[in-house]
Amino acid sequence: MAERGQFFSVYFVSGLIVVGAGIVAVSLANAFAFAAMKTKTAYLLPVLFVLPIYAGYVLAYAYVQAKGGNLVWNNVRLGPLRFRSTLAVCALAKIYLTNALAILASVGLLTPWAVVRTLRYRASQMQGLLEGDLAEFRGNDATTVRAVGAEIGELFDVDLSL
Repeated sequence: MAERGQFFSVYFVSGLIVVGAGIVAVSLANAFAFAAMKTKTAYLLPVLFVLPIYAGYVLAYAYVQAKGGNLVWNNVRLGPLRFRSTLAVCALAKIYLTNALAILASVGLLTPWAVVRTLRYRASQMQGLLEGDLAEFRGNDATTVRAVGAEIGELFDVDLSL
């Protein structure tokens, strides 16, 4: 079972990544600002400032998605079935970055391709591990639910979920 502290540490590290990217961005911008005054290349200053921030954001997002997904899926059990997720931060960041560049270059037409590519990677890193007999999943007649009640609730637009 995953603990609260494990989730907090994932978000804390991602916050450190963003703060570190901000420090790098400010340092680069300051160093380049002094040099730009002499060489008339001040127009590159915003790019030099924003690029490390975007890189830090992509890395932090990939970190949260990979580590958080691994933490959740590695602690899920369904009867005799458990799951193992092995998402890698660098691989996910590379996929996110190349997907963003492809979407920008195609003016949004490659969005479905990017979504499928990301989901394909996530699915390739997921395993289901069986510990026991799958017959435990089979229900009995007392646990079967008829669809009539659900469809009547849908007909009258009544939400019966918990």
